[in-house]
Amino acid sequence: MDLIRAYSNRSDLLEVLVSASSNLGQARAAEAVGIPQRVSVQSDARPESAWRVTDRLDDEAIAELVRAFREDGTSKQQLAERHGISESSVKRILRKHRSTTIA
Repeated sequence: MDLIRAYSNRSDLLEVLVSASSNLGQARAAEAVGIPQRVSVQSDARPESAWRVTDRLDDEAIAELVRAFREDGTSKQQLAERHGISESSVKRILRKHRSTTIA
């Protein structure tokens, strides 16, 4: 139960964890009465949210991000908030496009 509590703030992960725990419990109960079970607690569920930046931002959005940084001087933190990505992702995009600030 400590594991479930640790994931309780991530409802997407919590549901998968509870399901896997339930499957494991059912398999153990079946084995206890002599019915052999083959159980996998590995999740087949895919996260609902996109993990890769390229899944969340299209080429046009990336070009706008780079332009806003270069021409408008928008901060990396503001760009991250505006596009719904982490600041490290913004830095990675800017590095890929060799963006530098003009001092």
